[in-house]
Amino acid sequence: MLSTVLASASGMGLPFVAIGLLWTFYMLTVWHRHRQPAQRTA
Repeated sequence: MLSTVLASASGMGLPFVAIGLLWTFYMLTVWHRHRQPAQRTA
């Protein structure tokens, strides 16, 4: 699995993959923070 990720990274361009991973991590963090108060009140 790691080899396929590295192959796609070298094919698409490493900066693009890095930005994609950072964006995904950022969106997951924002979504989790936005969901926490709703879960706490419910």
